[in-house]
Formats: sequence, C-alpha cells, structure tokens
Amino acid sequence: MFPAGDVDEERAVVRSVSGSASYVRTMVKENRRQVHHLLTRSISIFAVASAIATTCLIGCKVSETDVRRWGSTEHGPDKLVAVLTHDKYAWDLRVESALELLRMKPRSGRRIGINRLVESLALLPPDDRKKIIDGMLPQLIAEMSKPPPTAPPGQAVPPDPSYAYKDAAMAILTYDKAVLVSDDNARKQLVDALISWSQHDFDRRLDNTTQMFGMEQMMRALGPSAVKGLASLITLDSTKYDRIASMVAEQGDQATKEATAAKLVDLAKFTASQAWIDKNKPAVEEANKASKIKTKDQLVQQIVGYKPQTHVSIEYIESLDDWKTAWDHIHFRGFLGTKMTMQFTWQGCDSILAGPLVLDLARLALFAQRRGEIGVLKHLACFFKNPMGVEEHDFFKQFAMLEDYVRELQ
Repeated sequence: MFPAGDVDEERAVVRSVSGSASYVRTMVKENRRQVHHLLTRSISIFAVASAIATTCLIGCKVSETDVRRWGSTEHGPDKLVAVLTHDKYAWDLRVESALELLRMKPRSGRRIGINRLVESLALLPPDDRKKIIDGMLPQLIAEMSKPPPTAPPGQAVPPDPSYAYKDAAMAILTYDKAVLVSDDNARKQLVDALISWSQHDFDRRLDNTTQMFGMEQMMRALGPSAVKGLASLITLDSTKYDRIASMVAEQGDQATKEATAAKLVDLAKFTASQAWIDKNKPAVEEANKASKIKTKDQLVQQIVGYKPQTHVSIEYIESLDDWKTAWDHIHFRGFLGTKMTMQFTWQGCDSILAGPLVLDLARLALFAQRRGEIGVLKHLACFFKNPMGVEEHDFFKQFAMLEDYVRELQ
C-alpha cells in the first residue's frame, strides 16, 4: 500500500509512459512513410538517370573526328586504346585509332603512342590483331614511300612525317613479348618498305637522333638484306661512305661486300685524279684563304695585347703566279698624337720561301719519331702561323723553344 500522494504520482508516471509509447508508435509510422517516400523517389531518380545515360551512350557515337582529336589531348591515349581493343567498335574506327596512336607527337621526348599501340596489339586475340595490322599496312607503306621533304633555297628542311610510320613498323616487327605480325606476306611488305625508306635521304636519316630506332639499329634488326643496296649510295657526293662501309662489313654477305669495295676503289681513284682536284680547288682555296685571314687577324691582337682596327685581305692574282707580294699598312699616333703611317712591301717566291722550312720540319719530325715522341710537337711552333698547343705568338720566343729542345738533347 502506498500513501495517497504516492498513488497519484504513480498514475501520473503511468500516463506519461503510456503517452510516450503512443508518441513512439506515431513517430515510427511517420518515419516509415518518409523512408518509403525517399526510397520511391530515389528509385525514380535512378531510373531517369539510367535512361538519360543510355540515351547519351546511344546518341554520343564515337567518330573519326573524335579519334583524330584525342591524339592531342591529355587522356587521349587511354581513349584511343579503348576503341582499338574493344570489339563493339567498327573495324575501320579501330584501325584509325591505331594509326592515331602512332601519329601522336612525342610527349616529354618519348613516343608513348607507339608504345601504347604495340602493347595494345599484343593483348588482342590473334584474329583481331591480324585485322588491325592488315588495315594499317597500306598507310604504313604509303607514308614510308613518300619522297623526303625538301626546302627552298635558304630555308630549313621541314620535319619528315615518315619517321613515325617507320618507328611504328619497326616496333611492330621487333616486339619481343608476342609475335604481332604472323602473316609472312605482311611481314615481307613491311621489311621491304623499311629497306626502301632507309635508302632515300640516307645521310640525313642516318644522322637523325629523334628516332626510336636509329638507322644502324634498324639495319641490324632486318639482317643482311637491309645493307644490300647501300653500295649504290657511294657516289662522288657521298658524305657517309665510311658508315656505309662499316655497316656492310658487319652485316653484308660476300657479294654485297665485294660490290661496296669496288665502289670505294672507284671513289679513291677519283679522289687521286686531276678531275677531283679541279672540282674541289675553288672550295679548298676559299677555305685556306678564310683560315689564313682568321689566323693573321688574331695574331695582331695577340702580339700587341689589345684589338686594334684591322683589315686582312688575301687575293689571288693569276698573272703573278707563284710570286707573293705582301703590303702592310700600319697607322699610329706619334709625338703629340700626330697621325702617322708605316708601309712595308716585299715580294718573294712562295715555293722557294717554303722549301727550306718544309725540309727542316720533316727532318725534325722524323727525329722526334725515332726518339719515340708522341703527341703535339710544341717545340716546332715557330714553323706555323697558328701552332697547336702553344699560346705564345712571339716568333723569337717560339724559336727559343726549339733551341731549348735541341740543347736538352746534347
């Protein structure tokens, strides 16, 4: 039994608990309605979004224009690989994606497009891979067969776009993780196109350092057939005949070596002929003249210790033949700053002047050889206008070097 006050208080608590339970039941029902409403609404939104996405995928069809554009975008290579490797796309679009990968400009100095191309081809089933390569083959060969770019006089040669196609062909043929070209005819067409490409604009393509596969590396990979035609490139205007001879010696068969040797003999005979001398005489004389002017002009500055105003000229007068006439005009300031000049003129026979010098030079060089000396013979500086390994240009000091050398031998 509770006191009356306690009973009233207990009833109040029971009513409160009863009221709380009713409130809880009410809130649960309300929350169920809200959750059901939210779920229904979410399902509706998802259905609409799915419908929109499906419509977009159907309507936003990948085109050749997209493929060409992706070659220059940041994530373009990933998109091109996706088109190349997915069988839902048309074959011509997959082939175009492969070609765009090889056409991509280098990024950070690397042709990542060609690397992605061969890696993607390796992942394809053999039949799919063959279809892609067969589709690429005509353009690969056509681009490698185009004449090399030329430039108008006085202008730089424009970039050669064929390097990308050549590098792609080499990457496909030499990929070491899978055989990408299984068809013998396709392989032969690629090899023939590469060999033909190498024999056009040979000198420039041999020196180009931007290629993934250098010319000599390509020749080694393709074998003896790659160097068979190199002998025909040895002409009177050749500048790379030494490199050609080296490649033929390393890889060529006997017939190729004999043909190359015959070409080199012909070139040597012409070099020793009067025809070669007559052909190159103007260029040699001009080079000699430029060299003499440069050394004579520098000599004045080195002797006086500062750069005076000078003019050096060397001209050939045919009627004077072997007789040299030298005229030196020196202007300076004398007492009280008065301008004055000195002039010296002398004439001598070049061969007579040079004869004794050449004889002494030959005897001294032979003597040094017999003593086992090697390297630059600095003690012979007085025989030259611009001697190697010697900064001293005072003739008397140079001659003293020779005297000291002889004195040490006594």
